[in-house]
Amino acid sequence: MVQRSTQDSTTDLVPSEFPKQLDIAQVSIYGLSFLSAGLFLFLPLVNLLHPSP
Repeated sequence: MVQRSTQDSTTDLVPSEFPKQLDIAQVSIYGLSFLSAGLFLFLPLVNLLHPSP
């Protein structure tokens, strides 16, 4: 009984950690999109701080 409950708990850990099972490609695409959006919003501030002559 004790071994069965520990085996059930170890098999239940994986779905609870990753309920949707995101792919590495999907996570990288989301990361790149957030990074590009952040740079797009940050570049006007850099232009205000250091304008070109």
